[in-house]
Amino acid sequence: MIDNQKKKPTGCCGSCSVDEDQQEKFADANSSGRIMFAISGMDCVDEVTILKREISPLVEGEENLAFDVLNGRMIILKDNFNEAEIIRAVAKTGMKAVRTSSLKPAEGISDSYRK
Repeated sequence: MIDNQKKKPTGCCGSCSVDEDQQEKFADANSSGRIMFAISGMDCVDEVTILKREISPLVEGEENLAFDVLNGRMIILKDNFNEAEIIRAVAKTGMKAVRTSSLKPAEGISDSYRK
């Protein structure tokens, strides 16, 4: 059961949830032409937490990050950042980041997560 009405269960078991505010932030960021990365291995909010911990110091805070867990996407909301540092920091977590403009699901994201 999820107490917070701004969250709804997603994923294979429903234990992960997607914050509607985060979804809106991602949609706004995507429409503004910001840099987007496909993140292989990000399929749950636990990985988002890990990525925020590793990436936020590189982009001056987690308010400069937006995530789409269901499609394995991360957008950087800050204009000036080192793309190579971002990719290395993601790799340090065991995930893989590739710059993309596509909203198609990232490699390794199962279709069962989106049903």
